[in-house]
Amino acid sequence: MEESTRPHIARVSESALAAIGSLDSLEQLCLTAGSLKGLKRLKRLAISRDTYPVPLNLEEPEYYYEIKLADPEDHKLAKKRNWMNELEPIEDPDSETVYEIDQIWEYAHRYRMFKQAEKYAEVIPTLEWVYCGEWPMKLVGGPLDANASRDRQTRRKIAWPLAKARDPCWSYLRRTFGMGREED
Repeated sequence: MEESTRPHIARVSESALAAIGSLDSLEQLCLTAGSLKGLKRLKRLAISRDTYPVPLNLEEPEYYYEIKLADPEDHKLAKKRNWMNELEPIEDPDSETVYEIDQIWEYAHRYRMFKQAEKYAEVIPTLEWVYCGEWPMKLVGGPLDANASRDRQTRRKIAWPLAKARDPCWSYLRRTFGMGREED
């Protein structure tokens, strides 16, 4: 297993999270776990090396991004926000061809990550940018309808991709958050 994708299990104590949550002037934070409700000024959140449940109960979480198995739920999720799939199609940086099953998985994964970012924005309304599931995204006010028109009647934020494909963003994360080493 590669070190760069090996899961790093870390636990952050409740008292440490409470201390972080009390920093009301904090504008930027990169965490891999925890409750973030008390961060009233947080604008940027990066969660890297994150993994999600893998079908077939594979033992190694690193395979989440490697083995793209699309189940019936993925087929449904891939069609959600279909207008975005047309406006911002996912591209494979390593190939001109994106296989249909990979595309379904990628669209479903992107949708899940958008929903995750939107949940963070509900708890932390000052959020403007989130990175999770290898997707850098901005949060824009008000949902967009099928014609990409903004509904200004609500304050709910939606996630919008800042890349055409998943991106590990190592250089950006290092530069922005001062995390990791140059050789990572």
